[in-house]
Amino acid sequence: MKFVKDGASDIGMKLHPFTLRFVDDQAYLEEEYRSYYFSESISSIRITLVLAIFFYAVFAGLDVAVAKQYQTQLWLIRFAFVIPVLVLLLILSYRPWFRKNVQALVGIGMYLTGFGIILMIFYISKIGLYTYYAGLMLIFLIGYTFIRLRIVSATIAGWSIVLTYEIVALCFAHTPTIALINNNFFFVSANVIGMLICYFLDRTNRRDFFMRKLLEVERNKVKAANDVLEQKVQERTQQLLETNVELKKEIELRKQYEQERTKLEAQLMQLQKMETIGTLAGGIAHDFNNILTPILGYTEMALEEVEEDNTLRFDIEQINHAAVRAKDLVQ
Repeated sequence: MKFVKDGASDIGMKLHPFTLRFVDDQAYLEEEYRSYYFSESISSIRITLVLAIFFYAVFAGLDVAVAKQYQTQLWLIRFAFVIPVLVLLLILSYRPWFRKNVQALVGIGMYLTGFGIILMIFYISKIGLYTYYAGLMLIFLIGYTFIRLRIVSATIAGWSIVLTYEIVALCFAHTPTIALINNNFFFVSANVIGMLICYFLDRTNRRDFFMRKLLEVERNKVKAANDVLEQKVQERTQQLLETNVELKKEIELRKQYEQERTKLEAQLMQLQKMETIGTLAGGIAHDFNNILTPILGYTEMALEEVEEDNTLRFDIEQINHAAVRAKDLVQ
């Protein structure tokens, strides 16, 4: 995935100052950030919902202690309204489409949880009690921090709770002015502080995401550079292998040439020896023929002069035959 589009700057986040959405050439990151944020926060959301259900049920004991006459109404609010909403929200968190609607649904859950406490405040105000406003402080704490709402959703839910409280306190509960001022002081302060905390948490989460993307870009650059380098190394290695093969072939050819040369030299030396021997043998044969010629001549002349019955004739014939054989051998 391309992190920074063509012509865009990859230095610094570009966020809307209030909603903290990615803007300008980084606007395309918003959808990916939401998916990333859901994966990072869904466990916290579910744990917070479980804790909210637990504490909402545990505080039912307080209803018995301080407002027993309205116990039925208060428990209906707790166990028939708020807790079922939270349980339903917890179940829905495992549905695939919850990812796309998580902020709206959790924001509604935060508001309805606060609205339940406002209804309780309305009932106990009839007996002059205004202490349940502290429960709204817990809702603000959870809504702006633990349940991982983004700044826009948390702000809408938080101020909707405050506005609803104002309407109920002024129009239905007839809260005394001093109590109303006291409660509003804490509500407004808690909302402003909660908004600031949520704002910086949201911004920090976006910065972490942005840094991850920058790191991913740099990692991809390094990987691309390594791939190019590896390709060059492979090409160079292939060239060296091919050169090595050529060198081996050349060495083998040189060895063959050397062997052929040595063989030819040996054959040449043998031929030279044979030529020398032939020359020597030819000279010897020539000299031997020169010796045999007079022997043959004289024996033939002697045979013509010696009688057939002469005892020397046999010896002369043997000498003549031996000379003829010797002559035939050196031809």
